[in-house]
Amino acid sequence: MSTENISRSLVFFAKDIKISHSIFALPFAAAGVLLSNIKGYSFFELFLLLLCMISARSFAMGINRIVDRKIDKKNDRTKTRQIPMLKLQTWQASFWVSLSALIFCSASFAFNFETGVLSVLVLFILGFYSWWKRFSWACHFYLGFCLGLSPIAAEIALSHELSFVVFLLGLSICLWTAGFDIIYAIQDLEFDRKHGLYSIPARFGVQKSILISRILFLAMILFLLTIGIIKANSFIYFFGVGIISLILVYQHILVRKISKDNCQKQINKAFFDVNSWVSVIYFFTLILDKI
Repeated sequence: MSTENISRSLVFFAKDIKISHSIFALPFAAAGVLLSNIKGYSFFELFLLLLCMISARSFAMGINRIVDRKIDKKNDRTKTRQIPMLKLQTWQASFWVSLSALIFCSASFAFNFETGVLSVLVLFILGFYSWWKRFSWACHFYLGFCLGLSPIAAEIALSHELSFVVFLLGLSICLWTAGFDIIYAIQDLEFDRKHGLYSIPARFGVQKSILISRILFLAMILFLLTIGIIKANSFIYFFGVGIISLILVYQHILVRKISKDNCQKQINKAFFDVNSWVSVIYFFTLILDKI
């Protein structure tokens, strides 16, 4: 494969996994570091942490695109992805997935041997998500579990221990992720039912799915408030959580009256334009709270 082909395949792979969205996944990992009050870490360790987060996400998203390539080809919403469009070959995607895994494990071993060994388990957990829609509508919670690992893994890598508040943050992320993934899955409801795929919308319908998502978002906010109480944070922290609450409420206002005509437009607006800022706001809230 020529240098030009390598570069082209990397561009298509990055586009397919929406690598630019990594910026919205990183703040929660950094938030875990801030909440844990870890002292004495270096810029090199922070760089390794950044490398781990980006490579782990790239691995997980890449595996998902490879495993779901045949399903994506049948779905009107996903048939324009790079592999179904044959812009990216499966073996090329596999190459970048393998490289992402190698980078993740190498960066993890650079922390210490124990973290390196655990990185293999993390890759297995992340990779297994892509098969969940084949057998369980709990796939949304498994995705939440995967994303909730980010602050937990960050604290363990830097301090070799897990604090209760960071565990609560991981749980909050799990509930938040499951909540918005349920909303996101509404647009595939008919497709999932037709092709025997599992999701909460396919199992319970639109209105019950929205209700479940609301309950999960409410639980997330309660856990974030609990973190603030335990850490005795200032008014700034609780104000930031209040802003996040308003964002989640607005997100549900957007999807409250979903119809076949506006389903994808409303959900994409709720997911990409609104929901993606939750992690960023929470991270900067913690920074301002510490000033």
